[in-house]
Amino acid sequence: VYGPFFCIAVAVALAIPFNRGRAVLAACGLAFVYSLHLARAFASPPAFLLAAVLLPADIAIIAAFRERGALSRHTLRRALFLAAQVGVGAWLVSRGLWEGFLGKLPIAWTASAHALPPVVLGAVAVAGLVAAVVVWVRRTAVDTALCAAVVATATGFWMFDVPHGLPVLLATAALGIAIGVLQDAHRFAFFDELTGLPSRRALDEKLQALGDRFAIAMVDVDHFKRVNDDHGHDTGDQVLRMLAAHLANVGGGARAYRYGGEEFAVVFPGRSAREALPHLETLRIAVADYLVQLRADSVTAAATEPSRHRRRAA
Repeated sequence: VYGPFFCIAVAVALAIPFNRGRAVLAACGLAFVYSLHLARAFASPPAFLLAAVLLPADIAIIAAFRERGALSRHTLRRALFLAAQVGVGAWLVSRGLWEGFLGKLPIAWTASAHALPPVVLGAVAVAGLVAAVVVWVRRTAVDTALCAAVVATATGFWMFDVPHGLPVLLATAALGIAIGVLQDAHRFAFFDELTGLPSRRALDEKLQALGDRFAIAMVDVDHFKRVNDDHGHDTGDQVLRMLAAHLANVGGGARAYRYGGEEFAVVFPGRSAREALPHLETLRIAVADYLVQLRADSVTAAATEPSRHRRRAA
């Protein structure tokens, strides 16, 4: 009985300190639906079908929101919007309008049937598509967890007649959200947001794990201050992303890290300095020959796809 509440509490307890408002909203939605399940509200087919539509759809809507923090006024407004949905849905059920909207249900259909009407299945499919598009666009762990929660909750309603099917899948959705929050926090802690490369903290941990044989190269951008002064910091950020794209593809089994500012470190485990030098020289030439075109003080060359652009010696 209390297992799903425990999983939901874990998700909320992780989401609040890591300032993930979308995760908090989704977890609260899971808690509300599970409370309705314990109160046997789903013995009413219209209430069951309304929940089967709203929960996956609302999680997809939450996933589409931009992250605004756990305790911000934006999150409060979103919570009020979701609460208003619940109020309108309860009014529709009480008036018998929701069942009319769904159309005439099969005579044998009840809330325990191992099936959902086509209208509900269509709404859930749209919610899953929206969540999948958000994952494809943003590619963050929390978005992936919310997409998985859409699938889990929809499956839970579809398996309502299976003993403990809905509670187990609600708990699974909550644990997935908790894991997504942790993975997102790990990414912010160990990866540089601007360049996408591992950060200095990740480098420090890598250095502790190196064996007796390794090579480390420190990379610095010459006259980088002049780039910022002449073209602005936005252009400087684009230049750093371009350099990071090249560093990420350095050969020799090396891994690049952002050390700070315009400084980077490249670690070659199991290689000597002599073995690392050819790979570093290839990297240096690729960066020196890369043509950066400025239009209205912005870099228009695609930094993440250097192979598509012609290179010219700087």
